[in-house]
Amino acid sequence: MSSAAEGRSRRALDPFEAWGRGVRDLTGDDLAWFRSQGVPLMALLGERMPPDQVRVWRAHGLDPAAVEDPAFRVARARVRFLRNRRFAFERDGRAPAEDAVPAYVMPEFDEAMGLLDIVAWHPRSRRVASWAGTVGLLGSKAIEAAGDVPLQLWPSPLEWLRAWRSGAVVVNDALARPTLLDAGTILTADVDHGIALQAMLTKVRLPRILVSAQAQPQQVAA
Repeated sequence: MSSAAEGRSRRALDPFEAWGRGVRDLTGDDLAWFRSQGVPLMALLGERMPPDQVRVWRAHGLDPAAVEDPAFRVARARVRFLRNRRFAFERDGRAPAEDAVPAYVMPEFDEAMGLLDIVAWHPRSRRVASWAGTVGLLGSKAIEAAGDVPLQLWPSPLEWLRAWRSGAVVVNDALARPTLLDAGTILTADVDHGIALQAMLTKVRLPRILVSAQAQPQQVAA
């Protein structure tokens, strides 16, 4: 493979590249809608703590940097939702204009603040998907942060943003299931969400089992 082809291949798999090519800043209408839904606007910029609490931390000589993640801003993009809980940006050319819809997109980082993937959310249809298909949860760092405290799961990014990004949201059932089964106690938003989550965690797709046509029944000794 030529160096140019290798570069294109790396860019095609690089969420930083995809983010730079595909997203746009939120509009005034977007901000008005989030405000009408009870989302603190500062939460859209990545603040993980209300400003008054940040001031309290600083007044006590503490560094609130651990709960301020400006890189986690919410943006907008036109995307096409694909199979297997993935999506493509319209600007990438893989999403025909007639199939693309406006969505909100959020980056998902690892513990070292490396960009793992991008999550897209379409509020009207409640569809959630990731660009690279590598993450099962939006807000996955909440797993380790929970410790012995119940892990808060939300049914959609809307509730997650209302809660200043505390807890997590399931993006991909198959990828999230092993993590959640090891998470200990889980706190859900309501009874319906708890029932849906229980069904998701207990759903196991067993493989088809075939018997070779050449298999002979075993003879049982008398």
